[in-house]
Order: sequence, then structure tokens, then C-alpha cells
Amino acid sequence: MNKDNPRNWLTLFFLIYFASVNFGQTKDAILFEKIKEISFNDPLRAEKLVASYTQLATSENRAEIEAKSDYLRGRINYFLSRQLISNNYYKKAIASEFAKTNKEFAGNCYNNMGINYDIQNEYTLAIKAHQNSLKIAESLNDSTSICESLINIALVNSKIGNYIQSKQMLNQSLRYFERINDSLNISICYQNIA
Repeated sequence: MNKDNPRNWLTLFFLIYFASVNFGQTKDAILFEKIKEISFNDPLRAEKLVASYTQLATSENRAEIEAKSDYLRGRINYFLSRQLISNNYYKKAIASEFAKTNKEFAGNCYNNMGINYDIQNEYTLAIKAHQNSLKIAESLNDSTSICESLINIALVNSKIGNYIQSKQMLNQSLRYFERINDSLNISICYQNIA
């Protein structure tokens, strides 16, 4: 390798970078993240990829792969505006053995279910799902997820006329996000406090 050629150094940098990004990640973890990413822009393509992802299941990781497949199907159906189908997949994911041992995963499923219920104007169910997500975030001492759940509950509360409670939750979240300088969530809080 010619040390003076910047192109060689750039190539070496990218090889090292991409090797380090994927270091320690299993094939199923990489594919899971890729399908999540694709589901936003091309849910129909992602829907086809879930079958490939499910085939990676072995006897050791079967419960995890199946639960994550249900999560992915829930996400894909959300992006296809199929909220009922989406929530059915999230319910299956939450009922899985994997969700019982991975609280963060269960919390994400509950949060997404809450969003689906909100879209369907099922506000009581939306609040219940977001409260389940909040309880899990609190049990994990995950301040960011706690405040994101509070924002989601606040948004639903504002739709049903609980403006004071909504504003209190948004202000609580705003104080936290200002402390950690999270500009996206700060703007979400300000947008909804008004």
C-alpha cells in the first residue's frame, strides 16, 4: 500500500470503520436493523425480508427471532396504515417469552401500540398502552424513554380535553430534554405546549 496516496488511507479507514460497526453483531441483529430501516421508506419490500429474517431462527434464538419478526410486522403494517393488523403483531410480540425477559423490547411494542390506538381515536387504549410503556421505562430507570412516554400520554390527553395534565407532562419532559440538549424532543414539547 502506498502510504502517500490519500485514496488508500480512505479505503483503509472505511474498511476499519465498517468492520468495527458490525463487530460483535450477529447476522440476525444486522438484518433486523436493516429491515427496520427499510420499513420506513419501502414497507412492502421490508415485508418480504421478514420471511428471510425468520428463517435465521435456530433452536437457541427461536423465541427472540419470532418476537422480533412480529415486531417488524407490526412496524411494517403501521407504515402501511394497517393499525389493527399492526397492533395484533405487537400483541403477539409482547406475549412472547422474549418480551418477558427483554423489558425494553416490550416497552417499544407498547409505545407503538399506543400510537396505533391514537391514530384510531381509541384514546383510552392509547393511554393504557403508553402507561405500560412508561412503567417499563421507569423500571429500567430510562429517563429518555420516560419523558418520551410522557409526551405521548400528554398528546392523547390533549385530544380528550385534559389540557392541564397534558401541559404538566410536556413541561416535565421539556425540562429533562433541555438538560440533555435533545433539540428534537425540545421542539416536540414546545410545539405541543402551545
